[in-house]
Amino acid sequence: MDPNVKRIANANTQMKKALNRLFRILGIVDGSLGKLPAKGSRRAGLIFCLAASLAHADNLSNFGEGFLEGNEEMKSNPGLFSMGGGEFSPEADPPETQYNPIARWSFQNVEDGIIFDDLQRLPAILHGNLLRQKEESKKGYLVFDGVRDHASIAEIPEPDPAEAGSSISVWVNLYAPDVGAQTIIAGNRHVAERNGWSLRLNDEGRFEFDLDAGEEKRIVSEVPARPGRWYHLTVTFQAGQTRLYVDGEPQGVGSPEGSELDVLTPLTVGGFKNGDELEEALYGVVGAVSFFEKALPGREVGRLADERFKPQEEKYEPILPTDWDPVRAGDEVLKRLVEVMPAPIKGAHDSEMVLVDRHAYVVSSVNDERPGHSWHWTFSYVALSIVNLETLEVEEVIPIARSEQEFDNVTLPVGQCWVPRIIRRDERTLRCYFTSQKRGVHGQIWYRDFDLEAREFDRKIHPAKLKTSLGVFPMRPEHFYSDAVAH
Repeated sequence: MDPNVKRIANANTQMKKALNRLFRILGIVDGSLGKLPAKGSRRAGLIFCLAASLAHADNLSNFGEGFLEGNEEMKSNPGLFSMGGGEFSPEADPPETQYNPIARWSFQNVEDGIIFDDLQRLPAILHGNLLRQKEESKKGYLVFDGVRDHASIAEIPEPDPAEAGSSISVWVNLYAPDVGAQTIIAGNRHVAERNGWSLRLNDEGRFEFDLDAGEEKRIVSEVPARPGRWYHLTVTFQAGQTRLYVDGEPQGVGSPEGSELDVLTPLTVGGFKNGDELEEALYGVVGAVSFFEKALPGREVGRLADERFKPQEEKYEPILPTDWDPVRAGDEVLKRLVEVMPAPIKGAHDSEMVLVDRHAYVVSSVNDERPGHSWHWTFSYVALSIVNLETLEVEEVIPIARSEQEFDNVTLPVGQCWVPRIIRRDERTLRCYFTSQKRGVHGQIWYRDFDLEAREFDRKIHPAKLKTSLGVFPMRPEHFYSDAVAH
C-alpha cells in the first residue's frame, strides 16, 4: 500500500473512533456511519470539527496541515476522505498487532522444585522425577517419564474470551505416540461446574483439542505424530470458535455451542489430574508453554512455528526405531520362548526364578492332569526346572513337594502344594519355599534346600517361622492377623 494512503487510512480509523464517541455524546442512538447528516450541512460540519478535536493529533494533523500537497491521487479523488453518504473509504488493513504472551514457561531455571514463568514469575510446581532435572531445564525443556511426572500451575492471568479471545502454544516431542492417549497440557479438568479442556494425543496417535464436552467438541489433527520429532501446537479460542494448528498448519475449526473456554486454570502439564491420580501421563519432552490474551491469527501462528524450538538441537533418539513393528517383534519373542515345564506337566502357575552360572532355576506350581490352576486341586505340586541359558533347553525338572509326600522328618497332609518362591541362600545352595494347604485350613509355609553342585534336594523340609511382637510362630496367615489386631 502507498505510504500516504496508509497514513490516511490510519487517520480514517481514528476518525471513526472519534465519531462513535461523538454519537454517544450527542445522543445519537444508532452510531453507524450510515446515519451521518448529509454532506455540507451545518451539523455535519460540527461533527467533523468535534471529531477532529477528539482524534489523535498526530494522525489528523497530517490531514489538516496540507497532507494532500504533492499527492496527485488524493487531489484527483477527494472522495477518498469524504463524509458524503456517511462513508469513509478506502477500507484499510488494520495496523500490525503485537502478540505478546501473558505467561510463558521456557523451563530454564529450577528453584527448589519450582519453575517460574519468564514474565511474572508465576510458579509451576514440579512432581515426580522432574524435581531432579536441573540440567535438562537449563536447556529449555523437561522430560516426562509417562508414569508420574507432571507440572501443576495454579494461576495465570485470565483472558476475556468474549473479547480478544485467547491462545495456547506449546512445543512437544513424543517418545512413543503409539502407546495410547497422552495429555500434553490440560486445564480445569474434573472441576465441578466448570468446563475443562485438554491438548492431547489421542488413542490413534493424532493431536487433539478436547473441550471435555463429547466427541462433537473435539478437533483432531490430520497427520499422526511421529516419535522423536518436535511439534509446535497452537490452539486459539474466540467467540465460540476453536482452532487447532500443528506446525503452523490449520487442522480444523470447532464451534462448541454451549461451551466456553471460560477459565484456563488449574493447569497440568504432562497429563491431567483426576483427584489425586495422574491420567494419560505424557512420555516425551515438553518445551516452551505460552498463553496469549488474544486469538492469534494464522500468520502469527505460522511465525511462531517457524521460529523453531532451540532445544531441538539436542538430538533425541526414540527408544523404539521409527519402523518398529510390534507384531513382528512379538513373533520374534515367541520364537525364543522356552517351555520350562514340559510334558508330562499339563498346567503351570505362579513362577519365580534365580539365575546362577548361565542357568535359570525356575520354580512353579504345576499339575500333570489338566491345564490351568485352582486352589483346591490337591494334585497340584511344586517343581524346579533347570534351563541352560546358552542352549535355551530344559536340562531337568525336579519335583519339590506334593500332597502326602513323605520326607525324612515329616509327612505332608492331604492338600495342595503351591505358591513357590526361590532365593539363593549361599554360593552352593538355593532355598525353595512353598505352601502346603488343606482345603478349608490355613496353609503352612515350608522350605527345602537345593544343592547346586549335586543338583539334588535335601531329604528334609522345614517350617518357616514368623517373628512378631507377640512372639515366634509357624508362618501361617492367622499369626499375621493376630499381630495386626494387636496394633
